[in-house]
Amino acid sequence: MFEYHLKDLAGIGLKCIAMAGRIDALSASSIQKIFEDLVLAGERTLLADMADVTYVSSAGLRIFLVAQKELKKVGGEIILSGITDSVFEIFRMSGFTQVFRIIGGLADIAGPTGAGQAGSGIVPREIKGIMVEYVERECSMGSLLAIGSPEKAETASFAKEDVVEVRPTDMEFGCGLAALGSSYEEYKALFGESMTVKNNFFFYPAVKQSAVDFVLKADEDRGITYKMLHGFGFRGDYRYLLSFKEAPGGTIDLAGLIMSFMEISSKNVIGFVIIAESKGVWAMHLKQPPIKEL
Repeated sequence: MFEYHLKDLAGIGLKCIAMAGRIDALSASSIQKIFEDLVLAGERTLLADMADVTYVSSAGLRIFLVAQKELKKVGGEIILSGITDSVFEIFRMSGFTQVFRIIGGLADIAGPTGAGQAGSGIVPREIKGIMVEYVERECSMGSLLAIGSPEKAETASFAKEDVVEVRPTDMEFGCGLAALGSSYEEYKALFGESMTVKNNFFFYPAVKQSAVDFVLKADEDRGITYKMLHGFGFRGDYRYLLSFKEAPGGTIDLAGLIMSFMEISSKNVIGFVIIAESKGVWAMHLKQPPIKEL
């Protein structure tokens, strides 16, 4: 359940929105209306007191980002206050700590913006019928890891010698055909779709009545390696934080979206992370592991 109340901060001249509960798809429309009403009333800098917020979903993050972009256009911003460790981690994993100023409490309201504020303004562009807005940050170049080859998936002819052991520290994000286990005889029948998101590893064995298995924060030293047949991975900090939508009368497909990312970055190879609804990432058509010994 989501609740809120508004209060004026005497002596500071800010409107404070004290929020409590979950900020998710169910409450997103209410939060959007709060922001819209305050902006229409002339407010330009808003303080969101999140001390009692227990969870923020991707739908909630989007509402905050949209409101922040609108306020930035007129020299305003949303400041986040009292955010808990668990909610801060959600903002950090999404890269949003670079978009919002995050403070500990009211005593910090006039202090330095710190790492929580974007280092540059939001840049709007239209590329191939896609409306993109982004923030560019300074960061070092990341690294790409390519694993195996997909040809043997078509003939289900992978064997023990095709298995590549990947250390979690080498793959912050990635996709591929993988399994977990210590013995090939144990895990060879469990290969399936895998995905790594911010060092959290998930895989879906290609067996009947399957279920997702996972290792959270797999970058910690536990002696675990991913057993991969083919796929890719990358790691590194975000240079760009983007939002996108179709231009009036246009549509978005994945190929066009990737090309717009490439045009913004001007690099030959990029790694990108999209917060979106997925209908399947990799090899969901597999009925059984592509191992020739089975």
